[in-house]
Amino acid sequence: MSTVCTLPHPITLVSTSGLLPNLDDRLALSLDRPPDVHAVASTLNGMETGVPTILRLEESPRYGLQHVAYFCTPHFIARCVVKEDVYLLTSLKSPALLYYGLPSWQAIRVRPARWQVLTSGRWSYLHRTGYEQVRRCFEAHVGSLERPSPSENLTPAHQAYLEMLRDHIALARQVEQDRIRGRPPVVFEAMEATSAERVVRQTYTLRLSEPSPFTAGEFVWVGLEGMNPEGPRARARVVGADGREVVIKFEGQVDVARIPRPGLVGFEFNDVQQRVQERAVKALRDRTSLNPHLLHVLVDGEYTPYPMPENPGEGPLNPSQNRALQCALAVEDLFLILGPPGTGKTRTITEMVNRLAREGKRTLVTSKNNLAVDNVLTRLRGLRVVRIGHEDRVAPDARHLLIDEQARAMQREIVASTEGAFQLLKEAQSRWRTAEEPIARLREAAPRWTRARAQREEA
Repeated sequence: MSTVCTLPHPITLVSTSGLLPNLDDRLALSLDRPPDVHAVASTLNGMETGVPTILRLEESPRYGLQHVAYFCTPHFIARCVVKEDVYLLTSLKSPALLYYGLPSWQAIRVRPARWQVLTSGRWSYLHRTGYEQVRRCFEAHVGSLERPSPSENLTPAHQAYLEMLRDHIALARQVEQDRIRGRPPVVFEAMEATSAERVVRQTYTLRLSEPSPFTAGEFVWVGLEGMNPEGPRARARVVGADGREVVIKFEGQVDVARIPRPGLVGFEFNDVQQRVQERAVKALRDRTSLNPHLLHVLVDGEYTPYPMPENPGEGPLNPSQNRALQCALAVEDLFLILGPPGTGKTRTITEMVNRLAREGKRTLVTSKNNLAVDNVLTRLRGLRVVRIGHEDRVAPDARHLLIDEQARAMQREIVASTEGAFQLLKEAQSRWRTAEEPIARLREAAPRWTRARAQREEA
């Protein structure tokens, strides 16, 4: 957790280039239009938990040593030179800390009374930057930490790559947190148990006071103290939403009878993706990934040679898709196909699965996106396909592929295929009951017949 430096007064940034701050080339290429000073101030004030800040002492050919503050947001990094009573905003940079040699682990969070950005002609009356307090917080924070030591045998390029990944994950988490904070909770007026396609425990429909802002797959919280947004909460996942109704499934057991109505339902921060990414980066750093050479592949471009197909062949794919398919089938381990939307990646994967199936091989289709898996599986015809996953996360047109659904379908098929034999068995049982009485009489008469026959033979 970063150190938070709270200031009782505002922090003012003065744009040295007027209404539009200077942009570096990387940031300019990523923006539709340059931000003005009002947009910069709005972004800074929108970060309620504080703005990540890194301090540096930098050498300027013209001005000598300068105290520089980097205020980092998900959209830009504001580079400011400290000048006694003001922060001079010299430029806005791309939010890529590593590119500027700024390690994210050093950042503290600065939270003033408010942020304001002015043009150079309006700041003569300003005072109190709070820089000394910020500097003391920063030095104490950095002094309390040990710089992450690089693992053995990590080259500078490998270390830089891992630092870049870590910074990217941290910024992605911050963006998601800020996005969630900007979406206020919604009042629900009623809650009732839901039975959609089949009875599912802990699934309920909330009737909202306004159209639902929630979509299927999102995590939400449900307040356990009525209209108190700071009270205890229960975590749930959105199963579906329509108009003023949202269907949720609680994670774990919840005594819904104790949830007051009306109440609040809000967006829940979910950093599962970032935590998975952090574990992957740690595995790369510790060399514990299944492929110990993965860093060399990613950073150094060291690939195992494989035979390039001379003739991509013919089929339902275009030449580039066919070549990607043939190359993927030629490698022994991993082949990466990269392409923007609409280039036929799903179509290529579908044909690959069909090709492998004709060779008697099985294929696992997996993705971080449930819809991507469903798009492939629903295109496979004539193959035995099994979908693994939670029913509420699977597209409706792919749910028949779920293993539970297929088990039920197989049961219906078994019942249907044995219905004729079962009917014959019932008829045979009926005829047997009809024949039971004569057979019983015959059994009773058989001893008498045997005795009579014996007496006749003796006579």
